[in-house]
Amino acid sequence: MYIAPVPYSDTPVGTFAWLEWFRQVRDGLNATDALGAVITSVSQTLSAINTPKAIPFDTQTLTGGVTVINSTKITVPNKGKYLFTFSAQMTSTSASTKTVWFWPRKNGVDFPLAGLKQSIANNAFSSTVSRQGVFSLEPGDYIEAYWAANSTDVSLEAGAATSFAPSSAAVVLTIFQVA
Repeated sequence: MYIAPVPYSDTPVGTFAWLEWFRQVRDGLNATDALGAVITSVSQTLSAINTPKAIPFDTQTLTGGVTVINSTKITVPNKGKYLFTFSAQMTSTSASTKTVWFWPRKNGVDFPLAGLKQSIANNAFSSTVSRQGVFSLEPGDYIEAYWAANSTDVSLEAGAATSFAPSSAAVVLTIFQVA
């Protein structure tokens, strides 16, 4: 499905135009339009504080041309603009407050102004963070999702199935081609 967005420009435009463009994208897409979706089905931990770590994806749930290379690099088949939606489920393993950062890298370079910062506290407390962003990509380009924290007492937590609910992924990344 192709969505005619508000005209795109590489130069900054007013906030309203960007918000309206994102609304058009959001309202015009549904799960069957996704080009690809990848998940992290096992919990992830950090071995060091304040040290970036690429998030590995171990399961591809939609394969409309998206490829995962070396478990972390997400590539797309065509030149275009792609909407990436990201969500991660975090769990605290101590009572102290800790801060967690998430951000994308394109071709190994941090993507400016795309970071997400969340604080989490209380032992066994869980929180879900999400973000979306549009990336201009060429064949051969890749996107990676990174995270870091100021404590190792936090994890990206996959949930086990119960008698009344299915299992949950630690991280979900869905990719739509929007132009």
